[in-house]
Amino acid sequence: MEVNPKEYYQSLDRQEKSKFLTYVAQKVGISPITLSGKLRENPRSHLKYEEGKALEQIIKSNEWR
Repeated sequence: MEVNPKEYYQSLDRQEKSKFLTYVAQKVGISPITLSGKLRENPRSHLKYEEGKALEQIIKSNEWR
């Protein structure tokens, strides 16, 4: 099953987004500000392949909750 990190992030409420970004920053080392910019509705830049795969794995495992 494919997961779209951008759609998933946008479906979260404000508090969940903060928790998700904090977890990803600690786990993968992507800055929360950079990541939120890449996952917003009109992104300033796009996810790199490796970033997308790491996010998919985190989302599928639901380990950030």
